[in-house]
Amino acid sequence: MKIGKKIYYDKLTGNVIVSTSEMNGNVVPTSMEYDMMLYKELSERNPQTVGLTELSYGAYSEDFEASIGYSIDVVTGLIQFTYPDPDPDPNASEDNKPKPRKPLTEKVDELEATFMYDSMMKDMVIDDMNNGQAEMMYQLMMKGVI
Repeated sequence: MKIGKKIYYDKLTGNVIVSTSEMNGNVVPTSMEYDMMLYKELSERNPQTVGLTELSYGAYSEDFEASIGYSIDVVTGLIQFTYPDPDPDPNASEDNKPKPRKPLTEKVDELEATFMYDSMMKDMVIDDMNNGQAEMMYQLMMKGVI
């Protein structure tokens, strides 16, 4: 059996309290109630203040590897990653520090879909133009112009 990562987070801030590892093999899934007793960080909290996001096995593995942190968007309950700045400014203020954002793997998927759509639309326009030129040639031939 394969069990994905579970992320327990503060419902007010989205900050991660406990993140469990992925598991594979002879493992048994645990409930939130069990985990609340098992993990000290969770047992010290009111369960009403703790949210849980469960990921499928292997989900966002590239994002976890590339990021410098992650949190949960408290409105959507979706994970968001903070990635390192490729050109860090040592004098940058807190306002200019990297901010959590949608996983890059999802962004790449969206861009690929947009590219495919744009490419398909361009091909349709070219086909329409070619059909229009053929129609004009036919009309000119019918009128004896060419």
